[in-house]
Amino acid sequence: MDTAASSHLIYRGIDPLRRSSNSHRHNNLPLRRRSKRISAVATDPKPAPVTTVNGSSSRSPPTKPVNGVSQRIGDVSKEIKRVRAQMEEDEQLATLMRGLRGQNLKDSQFAEDDVQLRLVEVDESSEFLPLVYDPVSITAYWGKRPRSVATRIVQLLSVAGGFLSRVAWDVINKKVKENEVARAIEIREIVTSLGPAYIKLGQALSIRPDILSPAAMTELQKLCDKVPSFADDVAMALVEEELGQPWQNVYSELSPSPIAAASLGQVYKGRLKENGDLVAVKVQRPFVLETVTIDLFIIRNLGLALRKFPQAS
Repeated sequence: MDTAASSHLIYRGIDPLRRSSNSHRHNNLPLRRRSKRISAVATDPKPAPVTTVNGSSSRSPPTKPVNGVSQRIGDVSKEIKRVRAQMEEDEQLATLMRGLRGQNLKDSQFAEDDVQLRLVEVDESSEFLPLVYDPVSITAYWGKRPRSVATRIVQLLSVAGGFLSRVAWDVINKKVKENEVARAIEIREIVTSLGPAYIKLGQALSIRPDILSPAAMTELQKLCDKVPSFADDVAMALVEEELGQPWQNVYSELSPSPIAAASLGQVYKGRLKENGDLVAVKVQRPFVLETVTIDLFIIRNLGLALRKFPQAS
């Protein structure tokens, strides 16, 4: 290149030598800077997007890491189920131990008002009925009164029929465990309404873990022979009938209402007119003797019938 051309280029502000030198240095500097900022890191490959039917894109499910997380979640879920089952077992054991220790026994003086005691009302005299358990005398008495026995059997079936149908429904629909407590409450109310004989039977079953579940045992231990009191005027009439005179001749005072009521009778607080002693006056509930003996008669005959079938007995 001649001198004129070089001068012309220099005049234009472009120095070929300087341009070449600067260009070389300019190309070297960025390479050194980039080499300092670039580092190699091993990472899992990103999941490739997958186009769905409606055109929207979604990422394909990861493989190895998510499978490990899923396995850990499954293990946690199994552990939760195991702990829950253990807690339920411990709760049932605690309920059973409370039942065996009698910690659920009910000691209230009156039952709920919605309990209706079903008794057998007999017009005939009950003077021939024994005051202690005598199966011969009981059989001789009720064997001559089949109509009263049939009435009591119908009464029992009418009360138990609805309960048995609901239990059958639970079995068919596999909800026995779910409705166990509700059915135990029902049977407690039914047994209470049937009177003293069945109340004592229920109390005997309430300490039998080989027959009942812990929940049923707990509920039946709340069973007591306390029932709503009967009319006070009827009670006062019975007192005067037994005394053979107005009660005012014997007691200076007598509570207008009972202080406790049970399936066999109810108790009034009185004070003797003779010496001023404070006494408890117990009045037997009407028709309770007839009801207890007829129930014993039915239960005994049912047991004798079942003895003919060894598998049932």
